[in-house]
Amino acid sequence: MMFHALPQTFAYQGVIADEHRTASRRVELRRSQPDNRAVGTFLGHQPILETVEYEREPWQLYSRVTLTCTDRKGKAKSLSFALDRELVATWRPGDELHVVRTLDLGLAVSVLRNQRLVAAVGAVTGVPLGRGVSARNAMDIAAEMEAVAHRYNAAFEFPMTPLLVEVDQHRGLITYSGRVGVYDVTVVRPYVAGKPSRAECVAIFQPGVSPDTAAPTSAKLLESAEGFAIT
Repeated sequence: MMFHALPQTFAYQGVIADEHRTASRRVELRRSQPDNRAVGTFLGHQPILETVEYEREPWQLYSRVTLTCTDRKGKAKSLSFALDRELVATWRPGDELHVVRTLDLGLAVSVLRNQRLVAAVGAVTGVPLGRGVSARNAMDIAAEMEAVAHRYNAAFEFPMTPLLVEVDQHRGLITYSGRVGVYDVTVVRPYVAGKPSRAECVAIFQPGVSPDTAAPTSAKLLESAEGFAIT
């Protein structure tokens, strides 16, 4: 079954209501951007998010995340993807969960605790990052850097779109990995402009709050479309 790009977009949020010793969760979501006409309702207005643990290999501990439509407004019954099990296990009661699918069909998940970012993975420029944290694809900065380089090499092209991350008074231009303020940033795949464009796939996380490998592994799973399915 084929879907047009715009109807496949969505932006949902929910609050973690309970805590488990496992990474199996159930969260009631609602549409988080009702006034943004660019954001569709691919899975209706109030989908349910559920996670189930699975192991692809004994050393690969993942969670299958499924969003299921609960009303007649949706264009699909469900959408599923995979995250690292330890990332899901960090969710605490009261945490604010955001799940977004952008115009260029990038998936993103972020978790906020007391309005501050715990971790964000995927197309992070399209998902809320909490108080004091922002990220954008810095194509303008890349163009400025190319202009300077052209003084010495007219054929120079910046190899990738850098990600500009700002955390409170700190600022960092990230191409592969780095730290900005208290957050580590890993770029699994940079943004690629074009028709169609290709969303970035990034992990932003706070060491000590989110396990060191959980967010980068989750970003890699999203980039590889592990377990991705639409029904």
